[in-house]
Amino acid sequence: RAKDPTQDLHQELFDLWIEGKKKNFVTPKEAKDIMGITNNLNSDGTVTNNKSTSSHFKPGKAYFYPTLKIHKLQKEDLKPGVEPPFRLITALQDGITKRSDVFLASQYLKDLEKDFCSDLLTDSTDALQWLDFVDSEHSPIQKKSFRSFTYDFKALYDSLTPPLVIEALNSAMSSCREDWSEDFCKWLTKLVELSLRSSAGVFDQNWFIQLIGIPTGGSLCVQIANIAVYYLMNKCVYSNPELMNKIVSARRYIDDGTGLFEGTTDEFKIWIADVNKALLSHGLIIDEYQIEDPGKYVSFLDIMFTFDSLGSLQTDLFIKPTDSRSYLHFKSSHPNHIYSGIVYSQCLRLRRIINCQERLKEHLNNLKKAFLAACYPRKMIENISNKVLNTARSLSRKVQAPDDQTSLHLPIRVISTYGSDDDLVSVTKKYEEHLSRTRSFSESDTAETSQETSSTSATPRTRP
Repeated sequence: RAKDPTQDLHQELFDLWIEGKKKNFVTPKEAKDIMGITNNLNSDGTVTNNKSTSSHFKPGKAYFYPTLKIHKLQKEDLKPGVEPPFRLITALQDGITKRSDVFLASQYLKDLEKDFCSDLLTDSTDALQWLDFVDSEHSPIQKKSFRSFTYDFKALYDSLTPPLVIEALNSAMSSCREDWSEDFCKWLTKLVELSLRSSAGVFDQNWFIQLIGIPTGGSLCVQIANIAVYYLMNKCVYSNPELMNKIVSARRYIDDGTGLFEGTTDEFKIWIADVNKALLSHGLIIDEYQIEDPGKYVSFLDIMFTFDSLGSLQTDLFIKPTDSRSYLHFKSSHPNHIYSGIVYSQCLRLRRIINCQERLKEHLNNLKKAFLAACYPRKMIENISNKVLNTARSLSRKVQAPDDQTSLHLPIRVISTYGSDDDLVSVTKKYEEHLSRTRSFSESDTAETSQETSSTSATPRTRP
């Protein structure tokens, strides 16, 4: 138990942001928008750095909740009264450093994470692209001997310590951000340290602080965990030629690792033992792993993969035994495009993951049954699934870069809960002719305003 640390920690955070503002690490606008730091002129010409009185900037109270690990149970164990394993999460969406953490993640740590962690996979599409790359880089004769493997770190967030995280962060900044000044790096490090110390929440009207590990529910958690794990794996494993001698390639998604091994199953078990020995003094340990002979699948995220006896890559969908295959019921109250969108996205997911047409057909047939059980129209399901079946498989990401010239004239769209804005829509349509003649709704005025805004916006700065 602990006393309420909110005010003391928030004042410390506020002071750090004033420091960042004075040293030009953040702009006055960023300091105002994120922390509510005023930027008015005093009579003597100095600038104010006072706290905004708006409730928008006042921290709320974090709390704790368990996430149930249903997937750790066997299907036959899912009975009333069962107690599944769980992970305790600190809900920091209203926490002391929430606004600051979101800014740090978006402006600095997400890009640093990508540049530093060369073993990182961000999702299943990333994993499939990696497998395709490995497939293209090796001959069929080599690939015939590849054994696929996966592993999992035990209680990752509880095993990482704040000092280790800071050590890893400093290493990442040193190797990937040479343009960042030492003073700026120290400021950023202090903000991350404060974020780790701010993992305090309320339970049963009492305050508790985290004593072991790092928080799992904050906006920085994934980035700092990835940076710390890569730092250790690179230091203890990847840079060791003896440990990497039989590893063809290795990748990781937070605490889940995967790769390809050129050796026997017994040799891989020895490799796991050696890796655990190298990581033991740092608090990490691999407690679960799987390795299979060529032609047998291992599961990673929602993918199963292997290289078969011909040296060909085979990928398939991984479905956990506890997956109920339940989808939004067709008779629920949603617009029609939602249902067709769900069918299309799920079919497209299968098309992306599965690289064999026959296996794809089989999975699509099973998916059709799941949608029919949820009362989706058979014709809708058939039309969409056939369209996807005849679509070429693609792992490329669709990124549309906006045209600087045309983007100035794009309309501003208002997104609201379905059906909640009927009155607004009807009134707007009724008076559309009159509204179009006003300054606010005039296309020429809107474009002119956009151009003025664009010309006066701040240019990106290189961090000191």
